Amino acid sequence: MTDLPFDSQLDRWINEGGACGPVNAARSLSVLVVEDDAMIAMLYAELISQIGHQVCGIAGTENDAVSMAGRLLPELIIADLGLREGGGTMAIRRILRDRMVPHLFVTGSAIHPGKTRDPAGMLRKPFSEDQLMAAITLAIAGPLHDATEKEGAVIFMPGD
Repeated sequence: MTDLPFDSQLDRWINEGGACGPVNAARSLSVLVVEDDAMIAMLYAELISQIGHQVCGIAGTENDAVSMAGRLLPELIIADLGLREGGGTMAIRRILRDRMVPHLFVTGSAIHPGKTRDPAGMLRKPFSEDQLMAAITLAIAGPLHDATEKEGAVIFMPGD
């Protein structure tokens, strides 16, 4: 697997178990999980439920993720980067063509500092409940809201 970059202090904070802010506690979110391993998807669903959110669907492929996002209109998407059919980043890119949806990525690969990458939140498997809560808080409350494509990746531009 390809090593993924890890270049922001916020990512370090998330992956080191940063504390969750008040945004998470404010309301329950509907979450679409994009994960092709059924056991891991069930674990995510349980963890998401335990922290007060609701899983509206679980997609195992890129095409299923795009279809379900259009039908279910999730408030957050948690996507694995590597899927057996398609990829999490491509699924998110396709979904963002229709509407902006806060999202974060999960990966089993190493995340290294200093490389350019999509600045959406990223969690390395395995992660803790606190890390997930921190990542969700940043995905929902973060200043990144205008998406554009550049060189095959979704690049987020800070809002005004």
